[in-house]
Amino acid sequence: MIRDFSDFINESINDINYGEKRDHEQPPIALDELPLIDPPANSSDQTKQEIEEINDMPKATSFDISNDKNFSDTFAEYLAANNGSITEDQLKRYSKKIKHIVIALKNHYNRPRPAQLAAHHGINLKAYPSKSADTASYPSGHSVQPFAIATALSKEYPELKDGLFELADRIAKGRMRMKIHYRSDYEYGKLLGKKIGDRLSIN
Repeated sequence: MIRDFSDFINESINDINYGEKRDHEQPPIALDELPLIDPPANSSDQTKQEIEEINDMPKATSFDISNDKNFSDTFAEYLAANNGSITEDQLKRYSKKIKHIVIALKNHYNRPRPAQLAAHHGINLKAYPSKSADTASYPSGHSVQPFAIATALSKEYPELKDGLFELADRIAKGRMRMKIHYRSDYEYGKLLGKKIGDRLSIN
């Protein structure tokens, strides 16, 4: 059978992955107890549309960049301003615990970052320098961890629920403005974060 040249192009695109996997400790929740949803294929129209979307987004803000490496302090400041007693150290420990889940899933899917696929889709994407984008793309840890924190904190401070989730969403979408995550990374991370925050309390 004679195959179309595009078949070979799509094969090469779909063979691309992020690369080296990261070590992690045993996740506090087994992965098969969480929703496992495959990301869109590298060659898919959805992936192309998601890269176009982030390429067209406004520039990253100082808030986005300041939350690149650490966002526990952002939540801690919000709590302190609203008479919350949970500390930044507690939030950092909680976030670190969740990170083992995130890394395990990133290793499993090994999805390339948008910049690794943009040229294959004819898109000139310039991602912002990041100190934390040294893992596979899917899911976004900056979605999983903030949404887990917001979910867990909302059980402690129900009166702050709206503000906590607004903060989580702002942090998570900052990664799209930095052009280092696809929307599907964000959406899957948000789903996981809420599930994990329901399961794991902050202590």
